[in-house]
Amino acid sequence: MKLLTLTLWGFCCLFSFMAKGKTVTTEGGDLTIKGRVIAQACEIDNADRDIDLKRFFVQELASGSRRTVPFSIHLKNCDNSIYQHLTVVFSGNEVPNQADHIITESDDGESDPGLGLTFTEGDDTPIRLNQPTKAHKINQDTMALKYKATVVPIAGKTMMPGKFHATLNYMIEYL
Repeated sequence: MKLLTLTLWGFCCLFSFMAKGKTVTTEGGDLTIKGRVIAQACEIDNADRDIDLKRFFVQELASGSRRTVPFSIHLKNCDNSIYQHLTVVFSGNEVPNQADHIITESDDGESDPGLGLTFTEGDDTPIRLNQPTKAHKINQDTMALKYKATVVPIAGKTMMPGKFHATLNYMIEYL
């Protein structure tokens, strides 16, 4: 094996020595360069934020009780001369076989909390993941889009006590 390695190394060095000082041109290819120009009607005031669901008992959820916490997406410097309406599309890691539920993960990384999260608009209209929410009229200057997050048990899973987290992504679409 050493002999083969030394022979190949020697051949590479010989070829490298022979190629020095010569310009070699090869046929190139095509590059596709893409971009996107956008006009945004508002700036997001709080791009990343934490929603604290506080502490609750497994027995609460097991008995049918639900923990719902309001949250908002704040927009600033809005200009309704560009667009007049917007929708929000929420997405995340979905619970298999349970539409519109986001998976939670334990903070210790070892246990499955057995919990999911669902979301509604401020008026309790259910939010479908990967689908636009109802349209909101864009106001001049600032806006607060109001939503609610609800902790729910996942069917067929055992709820485990402990800290957990989930990630909900959102994208604003201007109309």
